[in-house]
Amino acid sequence: MTIPDPEETARAALEPGESLVWAGRPDVAPLAWRQFDLKASLLAAPAALVAAILVWNAVAGGFAKLLDYLFVLAAIVALCVAVWPLAGPLRAARGARHTVYAITDRRLFILELYPRRRLRSFAPAELEAPRVQDRGKGRGDVIFGWAVAMEQTRQGLRNRLREATFVGVPDAERVAARIATLRSQAPARPSAAERPA
Repeated sequence: MTIPDPEETARAALEPGESLVWAGRPDVAPLAWRQFDLKASLLAAPAALVAAILVWNAVAGGFAKLLDYLFVLAAIVALCVAVWPLAGPLRAARGARHTVYAITDRRLFILELYPRRRLRSFAPAELEAPRVQDRGKGRGDVIFGWAVAMEQTRQGLRNRLREATFVGVPDAERVAARIATLRSQAPARPSAAERPA
């Protein structure tokens, strides 16, 4: 899978009559490090090593009977399960390379193309005043609101409220200014006193 050009990819996702103001892609490193879980890695690394040794010993010893084949199969499954948490940062890095951030004249959107296509749009009325967190080297995070994210927890899949963020974008101050301009064009939200009961 080739890494898509952010501007071309964003233009393909535009609605009729919508124009692109800015498009970019996230910095890979911060998104990859978000997926690194030290506790899981400390448990998974020794398990992966043991499973790899079991596979090696079983294959090197030859296959005399059906039980040997089953043992190798079980060791390979154990190896895959143990390696899965260790590969989280690699999966996140690949996902970041296939993610496009865009600002249009009507909305912001985050388009993820890996592992499956997912488009999250934010209308100007949903936006908060953008905040920038500097990451150095001319990059920063632009936080512009809240989004519901589905996350895997020990209890199963849960919806969590997370900050909607363009992570590690170049020239973050300029991107935040463009978001602020889009936000200023939205109709004002009614205050709590003005909302109907």
